Amino acid sequence: MLRDTGTLELAVEMRAAMLKQFGRAPHLVVCQLARVKLDCNREVREAAQGNSKGQVAWEEYHASCVTLSRP
Repeated sequence: MLRDTGTLELAVEMRAAMLKQFGRAPHLVVCQLARVKLDCNREVREAAQGNSKGQVAWEEYHASCVTLSRP
């Protein structure tokens, strides 16, 4: 697992560009835990590596994504 250097800044800039161009922008959900602790882009077993706190964080992250996507 490698560090996601610059991805937050890139996501913020992309969101700002969409807001400027379209007048609307997608929600931005950010996990600020290091990928060695939790990789939210994986299934929970692999993402949390058996860590109960990591599993809770994964569930909360994905719950916020679902909540934001509802109309």
